[in-house]
Amino acid sequence: TSGIPKPASHAAALAAHPRTALAALVDPDPAQLKLAGEYYRVPMYTDPRECLEKIRPAIAIIATPPHTHEAMLALALELGVPAIVCEKPVSDSLDAAKRMIAQASHGNSIVIVNHQRRFLPLFKAAEAMGAVLFFHPQPQNNFMLERATRYGLNNSRGVIVEDAIVVAVLIFSG
Repeated sequence: TSGIPKPASHAAALAAHPRTALAALVDPDPAQLKLAGEYYRVPMYTDPRECLEKIRPAIAIIATPPHTHEAMLALALELGVPAIVCEKPVSDSLDAAKRMIAQASHGNSIVIVNHQRRFLPLFKAAEAMGAVLFFHPQPQNNFMLERATRYGLNNSRGVIVEDAIVVAVLIFSG
């Protein structure tokens, strides 16, 4: 295998879901781009502007290092990408985050920051109880992955269940 897990990435989730298609990949690292491109068999770019101008995607996902998020968001907004998902953390500084909010409020794009789970009732309750929520049970140990195939976003569902188990252990193990 190529070493790229399924669906442990945004690309894999988009490729696997019946209502979306992975249109292209962008990575400044040619070796990583080649590996992912061979696996997904979609157009590959090292330059985000070139990709967005040629592909004109309906959704752009910013899953780059946090210090690049401000520039990537500005580019996607400039080129009129209808929906933009920015991965957490939104930026590497409060000032950059404030500028990003201002940029997004002046555009016609929908901008989403991927921080949804931290606001779920389970997490809020754990936080109120003083539980330390510093864990990341990502798909390497996703026991739900092979059992839950109905919707195509298997990893997302499994990770939430794993998160719940980890929180329960933190709360009830004393």
